[in-house]
Amino acid sequence: MLPVTVLPIAVKTWLRVAATGGVGSPVAGVLVYWVVPLGVTTLVATWFARSDRVRQGADGFLRATLLLAVWLYFGLNFALFGFPWPWAPWTTRTPSALIFLACALGLSALALASRRGSGVGVPGRLILVD
Repeated sequence: MLPVTVLPIAVKTWLRVAATGGVGSPVAGVLVYWVVPLGVTTLVATWFARSDRVRQGADGFLRATLLLAVWLYFGLNFALFGFPWPWAPWTTRTPSALIFLACALGLSALALASRRGSGVGVPGRLILVD
């Protein structure tokens, strides 16, 4: 799931950034926007597939995957939008980037605060008895 989902986003980001001249060299662009995202997601997916964590439940996998996906997609989209820093001259993408950052921080806080069976961080969570 992880590498398959990131592939089209990484390719689109690289094509857009390379087209605008935002990459120092084509090799650097391929490394930063293809190899690193695909390598990290493949390593995480392989690690979870081979570890005993999967047998212990999906909570740890889902928290780690959520954190990885949120920040990986935030970074790729931030590059795709031309790095709209709030302290740089504002563009039409700057408010969207700030909203995306706030949502990424909120999702990260929920993922880090959540504990199995505690219901912390998940409003209205229904805990079923096995």
